[in-house]
Amino acid sequence: MGSRRVMSRFMGGALALCAMAARGDDSVAFIPYLEAGISDYSLTYDGVAPLPGFPYIAFGETKLNFDFTHYKLGLAGSWRDFYVNAYFRGTSEASDTMVFTDYIDVAPDAPPINWNGDRQAYSVSVGYNINASLAVFGGYRDSETSGDGSGNSKYSFQHDGFTVGASYRWGLTDTGGLSVSLGYALLDFSLAYKLVDNNLIPKVEEDGSGYKFSVVWRDYFNDRTGYTVGFEYFDYDYEVPGAEIGLGKVGDTDVEERESSFSIGLFHVL
Repeated sequence: MGSRRVMSRFMGGALALCAMAARGDDSVAFIPYLEAGISDYSLTYDGVAPLPGFPYIAFGETKLNFDFTHYKLGLAGSWRDFYVNAYFRGTSEASDTMVFTDYIDVAPDAPPINWNGDRQAYSVSVGYNINASLAVFGGYRDSETSGDGSGNSKYSFQHDGFTVGASYRWGLTDTGGLSVSLGYALLDFSLAYKLVDNNLIPKVEEDGSGYKFSVVWRDYFNDRTGYTVGFEYFDYDYEVPGAEIGLGKVGDTDVEERESSFSIGLFHVL
């Protein structure tokens, strides 16, 4: 079976590789791949928020925003109409300053926090090609965003859970094609804060959900090696009940995690 025909079996999930349809083949194929790019990541905490010197106080919004460079190392495998895709994704370290402007009336002396942080994530998914264009997939993902800040401040935001989704591919040239993927995630998360030596902030553990969307162009340099150009966006929302953070019947706190990223990559059919 030709390498370009192999690629059709990796349509779904993050890889979504493109080529001529090759259904029903009994051989096993493997494709390692590498991607690099830039991403804009934000973590917003809207509601009862931790402040330096206080466990929690008032209502308002705090936000971390990081501009990362990132890399992804992955390996895909297929058999007949089924495929498996696994990857690890890491980032550079980035910085941001958290300013507590929403709380100036109740905590005028709350200092800004200068943060340095990075992200790591991994994912494993399995999929099935329904036909030459449409695929469905499901999998597991795990991610951590962590950082250190001024005044001995620290934070760690983790999520993990299961995803399901579908992808669709249009073959636009003899060797290249455009794929669109949409997934939905059910996630558990934990958030641990320490602000300016404040150890009074309790760790938060709750659940949430959201979606992930990607558009990827893939084509070949030669019979076995090709390239990718892609855009990806996710938006995950979590809700923390007031009682969970020790405040009794107080309003819920919303946590929102967003990222948009652009990447280029290389793949090779073994």
